[in-house]
Amino acid sequence: MKLLKPSWVHHDDKPIFSVDVHQECLKFATGGQGLDSGRVVIWNLLPVLSEKVEQDESVPKMLCQLDNHLACVNCVRWSPNGQMLASGSDDKLVMIWKLSKGPSGVFGTGGLQKNAESWKCSATLRGHSGDVLDLAWSPNERWLASCSIDNTIIIWDVQSFPNMVTTLRGHSGLVKGVAWDPLGKFLASQSDDRSVKMWKTSDWSCSSTITEPFKGCGGTTHILRLSWSPDGLYLVSAHAMNGGGPTARIIEREGWKCDKDFVGHRKAVTCVRFHDTVLTRLASNADRKLQYCCMAMGSRDRSLSVWMTALNRPLVVIHDLFSDSILDLSWGPAKCILMACSGDGTVACLQFSETELGTPVSDEEKNSLFQKTYGKSVTLENGSTGAADILIENPELLVDTVEKPKPPTLPSAESSSQKLTLTQPTVSSAKSNDHSDFTATMLNSSGSEERTSNFNSLRKQTETRTADGKRRITPVFVALNQDVCVSDLNPLPPTVHSWNSNSTPTTLDMDITKQVDLPVTSFAKPMITEAQEISLDARLIKTTSSSSKLQPLKTDNSTVKTFPVIVIPKSASNSISVMTTTNSSLVGGIKPYQASTTGPKLIINHNTKCEFQKTALDHRVHIHNGYLSTGSGLLAKVTTYNITRPTQIEKLWEILIGSPIVNLNFCNKYVMLCCLDGTLRLVDISTGKAILPVMGLSTAAVQCAFCPSSRLVGVVTDCGIVRIWHIEERRIFLATTCNEIATGKLGTVVQFNITEDGVPMVLFSNGNAYSYSEQLKSWLVLSTKDPIIRHGLQTTIPKDFQKNLISFPLISTQASTNTFSAMSTSMDINLNDWQSSAKLSFIENQIMLSEAIKSPNELLFWYNMYAYQLALSGTEQHLRLLLDDLLGPSPRNTSNDHKILSVSKHQLLQNVLNVLKTHIKWQRLYMEYNELFEFCSKSNVIDAHIEMVDRHNSKETGTDTAAANEEENGIPK
Repeated sequence: MKLLKPSWVHHDDKPIFSVDVHQECLKFATGGQGLDSGRVVIWNLLPVLSEKVEQDESVPKMLCQLDNHLACVNCVRWSPNGQMLASGSDDKLVMIWKLSKGPSGVFGTGGLQKNAESWKCSATLRGHSGDVLDLAWSPNERWLASCSIDNTIIIWDVQSFPNMVTTLRGHSGLVKGVAWDPLGKFLASQSDDRSVKMWKTSDWSCSSTITEPFKGCGGTTHILRLSWSPDGLYLVSAHAMNGGGPTARIIEREGWKCDKDFVGHRKAVTCVRFHDTVLTRLASNADRKLQYCCMAMGSRDRSLSVWMTALNRPLVVIHDLFSDSILDLSWGPAKCILMACSGDGTVACLQFSETELGTPVSDEEKNSLFQKTYGKSVTLENGSTGAADILIENPELLVDTVEKPKPPTLPSAESSSQKLTLTQPTVSSAKSNDHSDFTATMLNSSGSEERTSNFNSLRKQTETRTADGKRRITPVFVALNQDVCVSDLNPLPPTVHSWNSNSTPTTLDMDITKQVDLPVTSFAKPMITEAQEISLDARLIKTTSSSSKLQPLKTDNSTVKTFPVIVIPKSASNSISVMTTTNSSLVGGIKPYQASTTGPKLIINHNTKCEFQKTALDHRVHIHNGYLSTGSGLLAKVTTYNITRPTQIEKLWEILIGSPIVNLNFCNKYVMLCCLDGTLRLVDISTGKAILPVMGLSTAAVQCAFCPSSRLVGVVTDCGIVRIWHIEERRIFLATTCNEIATGKLGTVVQFNITEDGVPMVLFSNGNAYSYSEQLKSWLVLSTKDPIIRHGLQTTIPKDFQKNLISFPLISTQASTNTFSAMSTSMDINLNDWQSSAKLSFIENQIMLSEAIKSPNELLFWYNMYAYQLALSGTEQHLRLLLDDLLGPSPRNTSNDHKILSVSKHQLLQNVLNVLKTHIKWQRLYMEYNELFEFCSKSNVIDAHIEMVDRHNSKETGTDTAAANEEENGIPK
């Protein structure tokens, strides 16, 4: 045995409270106090074990220093697969660290000291109300347990950090240690209340409380780290008392008997750590092999002892190893090493030989041992998600249970160049009616960089300042009709990028927006010829007006940019009101079917002189309010251009309107013009011919939208009136009002969309979103500040979801709200385990909403998500209710009543079964319903074949009967 104490492993003379060796024995982590914060350090283990490597200056000793914790770090633990590191601290937080690419610097060095490895915090777990003292990963890496001075243990879901599984309550004192049973059936915890509790992982109830060995113990230790033997037969506690002396009590699995102790330490035992595997060596007679477990103990008496279950005496005892208490221990099984740390700020490493320590048993020998002890073979695999002692009974499930179950996915920004499909399992889209088969074509932006969410993109605008001190901001655009973002945009960006289907991005100069409120008689005639109008580009037109007043565009937190309204300062005076929008389909990743639903952010009244335009779908519609003064009032001019070829802009038509236009929208077929006096005009985009007579509402329309196929058009007025018309049939499709939900606190309507089935989706400036159900005659809640909705949105919809109002209108609208935009990886502090039930309630409502708005793609996704969440945290009763409903009362039920939105319930059943078969604990339920489903499928095939034969026979019989009748009536053949 070698004893090594590397002097270069330290925390600047501050205490080190925890140490843990990586599974590969190439690195180890320490946690403790830093100079002014908690500190986690990842060290290179090779220089500790080799003097030659230690003297090699090219080999880094410290791999990474992490000072993110605000207070002392009490525990660090590597995950079983070695890919994650968990740290718990006095700041009440648990942080999960993962290795990442790219350089990183040591905090506080100003970038002068670089880390050899870059580790980033991938999740922050908030839930404890006091210092976190100990951590433990479950052997199958399904859960992470943390304990705290708040008297609780929290079980975290490793598959979906930062979600909690449950909070264990029962201790009446500080909980100072947790340890998992190697079989995964129990979690043990030790507390200052002089007890050890056994928690069952099947239902998280307290199975047993052991108090007798701890009656004389006092709360003199900072931690109480207990440990299970690798064969699962024994649990060894920390600080216990026997005959007035400190011991480590052995608690047997069978009946939780505790009549044996490890004795010898003069002060309280602070930490116990078993070697990770069962060891073996030849017996003294060399005829057979001994199998045993090895354990180390550390104490407040500054000494360390190593024990073997095959020996009655310790293998080694080292006195005064440190100058302060031993606080943590860790084995490195690959190299037979044991590391210890102390409150004096140093670490020690004991390096054993296999002759001294023994050889780890093979997997076959371990399985044989478990078979003999527990009656079944238990093979623990890192990353498995079922209980450790569940066996796979059906060989067909072996392939499906190799990987972790994964939740259903949605199209993300990274996959936006591919076809929109649902995965896990993959399902095909189903049409809700003859007009609903619209595939969102994904386009790649030429010259665009990797896409991120539009909310983040808006915060990455480039800002510069000119020599005269003016700010210049280069904006990043959002999609015209898909995305909604709330942001304080600077009203005067310097450049605008314009796209269309046949051109590359170009930088265009713009003039500053302003409006002129003058008497009718004082309007200046526009200084522009018809030839100049035809060649209009994004610069538009400039006229002189000496009395004009500069009023730049203003936005606030309630402004939602459905399309970019861009104005550019070129000169500080003598310019006319100019606005433009661009076709940003290449940026958003989804090909738009309309321009934009929102109007310009201008104050327009009957005397306003201003110009604005929208550009999309190879067309540009230019509005000139106050174009001409007549004896009866002002006229507005609408001019439409074809810009398929930018070098040859073609003027299609122009018309005059008798009221200022406050909003417009257009698609590939029509243009809808919304006027200040509440009138609406729908015209053909190619000819300007009126499609519908002029319609009037009580107030002006603030939102205007088409459905994806352009057969429906609708508006929302500023007084809450909602109207949708069927264009081809020239009839009203929906007439309602949103006054019943717009109580004044919701703000203005900032997004309005119409699905292919004519369902309106309305988003208000406060983030609340609604859709209308004609069948229920009510508004359906899509998103509010309700805690269950907030939690559901933040834990079921990926943050990189690529919004698509054609295929996923419900999720796209919800992803446009403030609740989704404010998503973070943090977690609210919860006093009750409510997340699982809340998530299931949210998903159940999402299924009903998908059915109400007639969205088959989303129906498929939410059924898959529902099955996934039920498999994780639901009961067998809930799963059977779902499976029975999808299977139907008759195994041969193929009628239309057994469909949802033209999607067969049997298709949904197959998707649910595909989710269940990846969860080992539901394998029997899967096999039961899979057999019924296969029987139904075969029966349906047989029925279809019989029906086809009967139809063929009846056709032949009908032909023969007709021939016989003709012959009987004397009609020659």
